[in-house]
Amino acid sequence: MIIGTAGHIDHGKSTLVTALTGINPDRLKEEQLRGITIDLGFAHLALPGGAVAGIVDVPGHERLVHNMLAGAGGMDLAMVVVAGDEGVKPQTIEHVEILDLLGIPSGIGVITKTDLVGPDERAVARLELEELLDGTSLAGSPIVEVSATTGDGIAELQSLLADLAARHAERPVHRPFRLPLDRVFTLQGFGTVVTGTATAGRVAVGQSLDVVPTGEEVRVRSIEVHGARRDEARAGERVALNIAGRKLHCERGFALTEPGVFRGTDCLDCRVRMLRAASAKRHRSLTCRVFLGTAEVLARIVPLEDGVLTRRGEGYVQIRAREPIPAARGDRFVLRSEDDQATLGGGIVIDAFTSRHGPRRGATARALMALDRVPDEVAFGAFLATRPEGSTLLDMARLLNLTSSSLGELASAARAAGTAVISADGARHLARSTVERLSGAIVDAVAEFHQANPMKPAMPVSELRSRFEPRLLSAVETALGTLQAAGVMIVEGGALRHRDHAVAFDEVRERTRQSVMSLYEHAGLQPPARNDVASALASQGLSDVPKVLDSLLETGDLVALSHELLVPAQVIEAARSRLLPYLRAPDGVSVGQAREILGTTRKYAVPLFELFDRQGFTVRRGDVRILSPAWGVSRHDAS
Repeated sequence: MIIGTAGHIDHGKSTLVTALTGINPDRLKEEQLRGITIDLGFAHLALPGGAVAGIVDVPGHERLVHNMLAGAGGMDLAMVVVAGDEGVKPQTIEHVEILDLLGIPSGIGVITKTDLVGPDERAVARLELEELLDGTSLAGSPIVEVSATTGDGIAELQSLLADLAARHAERPVHRPFRLPLDRVFTLQGFGTVVTGTATAGRVAVGQSLDVVPTGEEVRVRSIEVHGARRDEARAGERVALNIAGRKLHCERGFALTEPGVFRGTDCLDCRVRMLRAASAKRHRSLTCRVFLGTAEVLARIVPLEDGVLTRRGEGYVQIRAREPIPAARGDRFVLRSEDDQATLGGGIVIDAFTSRHGPRRGATARALMALDRVPDEVAFGAFLATRPEGSTLLDMARLLNLTSSSLGELASAARAAGTAVISADGARHLARSTVERLSGAIVDAVAEFHQANPMKPAMPVSELRSRFEPRLLSAVETALGTLQAAGVMIVEGGALRHRDHAVAFDEVRERTRQSVMSLYEHAGLQPPARNDVASALASQGLSDVPKVLDSLLETGDLVALSHELLVPAQVIEAARSRLLPYLRAPDGVSVGQAREILGTTRKYAVPLFELFDRQGFTVRRGDVRILSPAWGVSRHDAS
């Protein structure tokens, strides 16, 4: 459990921490000389039962809110400190606003310096604090009165902290490990040491981690939690890691994460709550400072709904950061003015790895609603629905902020429920709704092709693919496979057709078809050249002879020995049957022998054998052909 302080400058936050723990959190020489907290301070508090809570002490000066924010995001419980002799002050108000925006779930109000004031002043301070906390995530928090000087109330506060810690819900270990860095320093003989509050997962000595956003890989040499050596640390603990890497560069704002899951991001879809109306400028967007985890970055906030930034209340926006930051779904953040003088609002990340949205932002906002405030299993399906190209499990782990094992369970459940399917290449998961939508698009495209080309038996698969974006082709193959399995689409030889489609000729072209087939059937294995047929029939007044010839070739009624030589399919099959006994003989059949057996000439026998070779019916050995062994096995019953 991580306990944090909050409150106005010089209201006794650090003194309170010292009274509770015996540890002075002001570690900097300048802090000790000036008597004010400048940067984050740390201590730990032993609790009954052997548990230890980490304490983060934050500065209270209005110019140091950026440092306060670096520590606030890791808090599980906030002690809101108000000096009894001053009451609620401006930074008390802003700190509580920030704690509320960050969704800090638990708190204690602490009235300090009670030895300096009487009962009436204490009562006023208590009332002001109750009113301040009312309507926030800390509403109803208990309030205690203490004096760090005399020790009054300290035991009661310790008891209350112990009670809240016993009821505290542990942070999730089913999410990938992340450690937002709040300190980075070098120790002689050890190298680089980083500290932070582990927000999720576990880490062990010897484990490899990624530095986000740089992507560098580091190895954990040793782990300390509250000054004690450990083999493992977990979410909700103040952690110090001694790390080693090849080109090590770490700083506050970076994060150490489970390998291969996270990466830096500069485009995030979020829900925001504005505390006060902002002056949105170009394209109604807003440039401000985003504080997320321990990171601080300038960003442009683009509204996805009208008026989100220019009124108080909630809505959806896209954060476009000027540089990558470590972020994940569910992370809380705070927005402050570009000059860092005022807190404007804050929110929660819904999609940390999105792309810039175009003008149809209303549809994007509606899609985000389906992802917002839902459990992981619902978000799994909703995320897939927003990615029609499908998503790998690694991508989904990154999007949903889940470990691979947790995500695998979600994926298995979704497949069992029929809400998700695996893509044709086996590399991605697709939403069932996406497959159904693409299946409908395929059926429509094929129907359109059949209507425009009634004499063609099938649509080339390549033409179908050309109608879809390249990123969707794997999903299209999956949808096509589903249609094939259902018997709706027939795919043969690189072309597809609807199961109900049949080549249709109108009355005029039917006469042409009959004349073409009659001519070729009469010619047998000595057909005239294609151009000669087209010219002869056209001279007889028959129309569209070339198109009819193409159609008969596609339907398989005619077979091309060469570009110019066309033969009816039944003539080819008859020739195959005539040659079969001879091809089984050990000596095979030569072109001259085939010419005599079939009653044709070399001009036709040579391309006929070449066709049989391509079909795998015959194999050439020197000057003769023999029956292909593969054909003999596959056609045994027919032969």
